Amino acid sequence: MKLRSLFFTMSLFFVVSCSGVESVEVEKVIDGDSFRLKGGQEVRLIGIDAPEYGKPGADIAKDFLENIIYGRKIILRTDGENTDKYGRLLRHVQAGDIFINREMVKKGYARVKYILPGSKSGKDFLKLQHEAESSKSGLWAFGVFSSEKPLQEGIVSWKDVHNHYGEEVTVQGKVVRAYNSGKACFLNFHQDWKKHFTAVIFAKNFNKFPKLPEILYINKEVRVTGLVKKYRDAPEIIVNGPEQIKTIK
Repeated sequence: MKLRSLFFTMSLFFVVSCSGVESVEVEKVIDGDSFRLKGGQEVRLIGIDAPEYGKPGADIAKDFLENIIYGRKIILRTDGENTDKYGRLLRHVQAGDIFINREMVKKGYARVKYILPGSKSGKDFLKLQHEAESSKSGLWAFGVFSSEKPLQEGIVSWKDVHNHYGEEVTVQGKVVRAYNSGKACFLNFHQDWKKHFTAVIFAKNFNKFPKLPEILYINKEVRVTGLVKKYRDAPEIIVNGPEQIKTIK
């Protein structure tokens, strides 16, 4: 096990050194998956997700990241997109012999959020997450994380849609409630539908679907693509045809 870990670390160093990336220093840890460099640039750890500020476990995850990264020279490595919509650098991070993204998952202070297409570290991260969950390591001991599968890069969880008002995105989640008023069908992703994401299909489009939507999609894991709008206090996407909503096998 130690030999494989050493080989993984050596391989990462080889990739980083060949890329010519210059080492930098951390000025401030913001939370369990982001920090600020000296000079002001913020960095977001690729592929993982720690609790946000104010959420259960957020302070614990932040403290753990701070202990292994603050004040140290680090190496940043890209993997796909350069920045997120907030202008933060999206990076894999190495501090000494510690692969930070991997360590956060391994010790149970972050969970796998995205698996990049073709990612070599994806299976390793998932294996470590399973081990952390099984052994109740870190925040898994307090029920902070759920066991839901990580999404592919570019897919938004139904829990996070409120962060994407005015954007066209693909949202993934399970339809747990479906109601047809006769004028529209409402596909809800939470029983408390007034506060959470809903996909709406109007009656004029029912005949485009092989079955009534409330029958076709109930209790199914789906991906809904469209413009996120705010209706009253909750996000929604208007679905005009079956091409906008796909069932995940």
